[in-house]
Amino acid sequence: MPNGLRICPKCDQPVEELDADAIRLKKGDEGGWRGFVLTCPHCTAILGAGFDPIALIEDTAMRVAAKLQEPPKN
Repeated sequence: MPNGLRICPKCDQPVEELDADAIRLKKGDEGGWRGFVLTCPHCTAILGAGFDPIALIEDTAMRVAAKLQEPPKN
């Protein structure tokens, strides 16, 4: 792959950049987390997915703050 050229495994087109879209990630009936999917700009095949790290930090901070506001359990 000259000059770091990457090829989409679905459409065989060279990919120099990916499209990123927001998505909700969840497991079963759990609430879920904010994330993203990376897609080929030519054929829109999903090439990767992951957590949005900033959103994960924000969600965690909000959940901790909410727990701290709850009255103590005896």
